[in-house]
Order: sequence, then C-alpha cells, then structure tokens
Amino acid sequence: SHVTCGKCFQCRLGEAHVCMNEAILGISIDGVFAEYVKIPAKNLWPVDVTKMRPEIAAIYDPFGNAIHAATTVDFRGQRVAIFGCGPVGLFSILLARNFGAAKVIAVDVNPENLKMAKELGAHETIQIQKKEKAHDYDADPEVIERIMELTYGKGVDVSMEMAGPFSSVNNCIDSTRRG
Repeated sequence: SHVTCGKCFQCRLGEAHVCMNEAILGISIDGVFAEYVKIPAKNLWPVDVTKMRPEIAAIYDPFGNAIHAATTVDFRGQRVAIFGCGPVGLFSILLARNFGAAKVIAVDVNPENLKMAKELGAHETIQIQKKEKAHDYDADPEVIERIMELTYGKGVDVSMEMAGPFSSVNNCIDSTRRG
C-alpha cells in the first residue's frame, strides 16, 4: 500500500519503506475502495487464485507490516504493549507471542478489537476511554498508569504503535521503561 518514488536517498539505499516521497493508498492516494484503481505496477502482486484463496492474499499487506515491525527486536522474555488492535496490531500480538514475549498488553479504543486481541493471546487488554484533552497528542495518563501497574512500575520493554494518532505515539513513549 506504500507507493514509493524509487529516486530519493532512502529508496536508492534499498530502504524504500522509509521513502521521503511515499504516498499511501487510501490515505494520500484516493480510490482504494473504488471499482477501478490506478497504481504503479510495482505495487501489484499477481495472485493465482487456483493456488491461494483471495481472502488469504488480502492479508499480505497488514501481515507484512506486522512481520517487518516484529522482526526488528528480540521479544524473548520481554513485556510488550501493542497500541492499536486493528489488523496490523492483531498480527503483531500473534507474532510477539510466537517470538517469546513474556507478557503482551493490547491497547485500543474498540472493545471488539480487544476481545479479539485476548482471543489471539494478549495477556492483558486496556480500553482507552475517549475524553476531552487539552491537545489531541496528549498521552492518556490512565493508560500509562495501568501499564505501570501491570509492569510493577517499570513500564514495558517494547512498545509497538499500530494505531496512528500522535497521542498513541506518546502513550508508547510514556509506557516504555527507560533504556
């Protein structure tokens, strides 16, 4: 879903996943739910539906994002918080458990997402309550406090931000132990 330029410094280094001119289908490029969509050929993967069900092919992108994120750190014995339990976050829960995380804490605003997170192996779930804040980017002190309770005041070893809002990034930072 990431349309990269192929020309910037990062792309020429083989790091297109952090392209300086990246566009994202459905976010900065319209039309993802249209009947027809025009995208670069390099963003298409042919799928032989006689060998793979289309619904399996549909998870390539979120599963690939989760794999990329989950293979940048050693999860063995770590306490992990995953902020955002949409498709990428849910796959990340499965991967963190599979890669040996000692405790996985799932955080989301949607109770149905948290129910699925629990079914997929999250040890604990925290539902963020929507409330008025001074700024949209402010961390949620109740979420931070609950994570600190679950980690004996230390914070998690690894935070994974899979939701998108700036407040979620700040929740990650404030929930992670020093070091």
